[in-house]
Amino acid sequence: MDYEKEAEKLSNGTEFLKLEAGQHKVTFLDDGEEKIVPDTFSDKDNATMVKIFFKVKLKDKEYTWSVVKGETETSLYGQLILVGRNFGTLVNKTLNVIVQGEGKKKKYIVMESVGLSKNIRVPEEKLN
Repeated sequence: MDYEKEAEKLSNGTEFLKLEAGQHKVTFLDDGEEKIVPDTFSDKDNATMVKIFFKVKLKDKEYTWSVVKGETETSLYGQLILVGRNFGTLVNKTLNVIVQGEGKKKKYIVMESVGLSKNIRVPEEKLN
C-alpha cells in the first residue's frame, strides 16, 4: 500500500458539502486545490477526473466542496472561474448559488456569474 497516496485521499476532517435544490449563500475560504481523483461516473477501470477542492462556509459551518473541473462557462467550475476573474479571488466572497435538480442531473447557477457571460442566465423561476 502506498501510504502517501492514501493519506492524500483523506479529507482534513471537514464534511463534504452536498447542496440540495434551492438557493444557498456559500462563502469561499480559499481559491481551491486541484486534484486528480478516481472518476466515479465512468464505467472504465482506473478512469480519473480533475476536481477542485474548495474550503467553504455555509451557515457558520465549514465544509470541503469538490467541484469537477468543467470545460465550459456554464459548468459550475466555469462560473466560479468567471467570478474569480471578476473579483481577482474567491477568498472571503459569499456567492449566491442556485441548485436545480437532483443527483447527476443537478444544475448550478452562481448568481454572481450572470452577466459575466452571455451563456449564463437567471433561471426562469427566479424571474417571476
